[in-house]
Amino acid sequence: MASQDCKNAIKLAVQHKNALMKKLSWNDVSDTANQCGFYLPKEAWRFFTPHRPVVKENKHFDVSILWPDGIVTNSCIHWWGKKKDEFHLTRFNRIRQFHWRRPELAGGLFVLVRTDHASFAAFVLTNDDDMEEIQARLGVEVVSRWTTYPMNQQSEILDEEDCVAEHFRNVVATMNRLPQCKTFAKHAREAVDKCTDGKFKNARDIRLMKYMHAEYQLFQRMEEKVYGSKIAPGFQNMQTFIDIASPILNSRKSRAGKSLENHVQHLLAEASIPFEAQVRSIKGKPDIIIPNAHAYTDKQHPRDRICVLGIKRTCKDRWRQVTREAPDVPHKHILTLQEGMSKKQMEEMRDENITLVVPEGLHECYPEKTDLKIMTVEEFFQYARDLAR
Repeated sequence: MASQDCKNAIKLAVQHKNALMKKLSWNDVSDTANQCGFYLPKEAWRFFTPHRPVVKENKHFDVSILWPDGIVTNSCIHWWGKKKDEFHLTRFNRIRQFHWRRPELAGGLFVLVRTDHASFAAFVLTNDDDMEEIQARLGVEVVSRWTTYPMNQQSEILDEEDCVAEHFRNVVATMNRLPQCKTFAKHAREAVDKCTDGKFKNARDIRLMKYMHAEYQLFQRMEEKVYGSKIAPGFQNMQTFIDIASPILNSRKSRAGKSLENHVQHLLAEASIPFEAQVRSIKGKPDIIIPNAHAYTDKQHPRDRICVLGIKRTCKDRWRQVTREAPDVPHKHILTLQEGMSKKQMEEMRDENITLVVPEGLHECYPEKTDLKIMTVEEFFQYARDLAR
């Protein structure tokens, strides 16, 4: 069930036909971080400021922000072109320990809706269900830290993306209904590998993120083809709307939930790392067991030679599920695309004997000083390969 803040964010985004969504990193919410205020992606500058990002120039744009608790802050969007080459949303009425910029909000989803030329409404969603709901409802997906609604407000398409788009046009032309999730994943990988000419073959951290981004692009194209003609005429009554909207939302959530699992399984198989997925015979049905279920049930097999890997696209809440899976292996790994989290949550994970696996490009979203071990995807693959020998 979506929270009221989530419902309000969706309502305003649809009403005003815009939204910027970004995952909150540790730097965004910590007063001890080497950053002032919320970082805003310069690629989407037209969304939040009239000032084009120009190197060696500083600019500021005064704005008002309405927050979920009714507080309105006289804030400022700064372009720091002389030193940092970054946009930041700053100034929150000089409120010490501003409620919507606290360390425990790291990993949440920041939603900014423009309601007038210099007026915005801001939301911070921290519940996994809320973050899934708003992305599904608006038909967007935060893969590389941020996205906009509608999607066409994002940055210019690069040559690589032109190639991927052409590949997907050909794929979509051969289909008349939404394929299985694994089919989406397969076509996404084929497009990325072809259009990058294999230059990321040995860079699994980058490939995983590219696969995820490309798959969502393909899904959008197929969704438009399958449902576009049904939506265009409008709806005769509420039931007709629900009958069409429900399967669309369900397909979005289903694909998003399985997407990361499919790509991780592919990369493991490609690397010849033995594993079994979704093993029903093991308590909790863990996402991945390395090397296999037989090793887990064999009491003579050393527990430290078995890896239990949970795959969670976001893990603000759901990481605890992994601690209850395969209880005979106390040390668990969780592979996630979560962009940062609070020190408190990381301490809780450390106490539960969790190691995080996060694509290298997202590591800067986490606090530098922490006792929780965070591996890159490549480091985890080396660990799993050594484990299975």
